[in-house]
Amino acid sequence: MNESLYSYIELPLSKERKKGADSVLAPFELITKLDYICVLTLDGTASLAFSENGQGDYFPLRAGMQIKMSSKRKKVSIINDAQPGKSLCLILGRQKDAEVIR
Repeated sequence: MNESLYSYIELPLSKERKKGADSVLAPFELITKLDYICVLTLDGTASLAFSENGQGDYFPLRAGMQIKMSSKRKKVSIINDAQPGKSLCLILGRQKDAEVIR
């Protein structure tokens, strides 16, 4: 993933993603040093976890949610039930630049 000012991710929720699953049902995952996530839109249900070492606890997302994390390298994981026609849109960025991207 490009570590620029921000990254935009649009994730269709039509495919089921499960905690601890591998292959087809694996969570959506990315590794990043960006320390800010804004949930732009969410028209279904999804949960997110982040951790610098190991697996963090999943928590439910909602539209407009702002998540602040450390600037250390971390894994971000997203799980969801299959929801055809639904999607999740996120912006990942840096807290210091958050005013620019909101």
